[in-house]
Amino acid sequence: MKMKVRIKLKKMGYLLWPAGITLLAMNAYSSDSNRCSNQNNLKQPLVNSFGRLQPRHQDSVGWCYAYAAADMLSHELGKEISAIDLANAYSATTLHGGIMRLLGRDESEIQAGFTPTALRRGLERGLCLEENVPSSDFFYARNYQSYLEELADIENIYRLYQQRTTRTHSQGELSRSQARMEFAEDLVCRAEVFGDWRSMFPTLGLDELMDILARSTSTNSFVHNLIKENCEPRLDNEQTQSLKVRRNISFLGLGFGTGRLMNQIDEQLDNGKIVAVSYPESILIDPANAQRRRFADHTSTIVARRFNPQTNQCEYMLRNTWGRGCIYHESYECEDGHIWIPENVMRRSVREVTYLEN
Repeated sequence: MKMKVRIKLKKMGYLLWPAGITLLAMNAYSSDSNRCSNQNNLKQPLVNSFGRLQPRHQDSVGWCYAYAAADMLSHELGKEISAIDLANAYSATTLHGGIMRLLGRDESEIQAGFTPTALRRGLERGLCLEENVPSSDFFYARNYQSYLEELADIENIYRLYQQRTTRTHSQGELSRSQARMEFAEDLVCRAEVFGDWRSMFPTLGLDELMDILARSTSTNSFVHNLIKENCEPRLDNEQTQSLKVRRNISFLGLGFGTGRLMNQIDEQLDNGKIVAVSYPESILIDPANAQRRRFADHTSTIVARRFNPQTNQCEYMLRNTWGRGCIYHESYECEDGHIWIPENVMRRSVREVTYLEN
């Protein structure tokens, strides 16, 4: 009889063992108010002087990595940094950008990148203020165009300049100097042809623009020289020189072993930092997509954390770069383009974490 009881208990133990492990895992994973303290790291210029959220708007531009990098640097320095300049630093100095240029791609056609690389390349060459090279797509939407359309217009200026100033006098056309003068007049008077280049480069005068046209050798070098000229003098101080970029990814980039990444997010938030996270964009529309193993295709920053007593878990404020609209899944609480993502969704979705250390 005792033997039968032991065998029965042993069998029950085998049945209870996996359930016990699952219970322990759930307890280790589930948040509690002691571990998940409220932490809000939003400050100017990510909010205005009245405390209202100031999201960026990338819209048509596939440079989310650069917008996230600009937010991190802006938070660190207390000055709004240009995302467009960081994207240019990335495309101008990386193998990815070099290959795209060899394939004949314009700057407006070079999309996607990595936040850690953009941060490092930007810090190496010095940072540019947002007021010198505006990055918000909404700024250009006032002209009923997107940033990429405006940038394509800028690239077209170079092509038109080359066409009109390379005609020779022997062919009965204008002399080169006269062609330059007439081209300069058209830049000022014919915005329907040349676009509003002043909105993209507000500190640049006509003479400077013509000088840059004369010394540029391609559409890409033209855009690079425009940004370089508009960003002078660049920020370069002890605060930026001491910054170090840290990057960690999940195993195989597919979301395995994300507990370590979540711990790093919490640690950096506790240190008063904001953190760039890469994840599948589809979770913004449907949190159920977090269940699927997918590579990251979008980057945003996490700027705050709170405990939700109704769900008994942490929530993280994701600062996205799609403007003030709340076009996200109805289960997410949203304010001015910032959304609260539950920990269970974030834990299954985060693929990469990037942060700055002093």
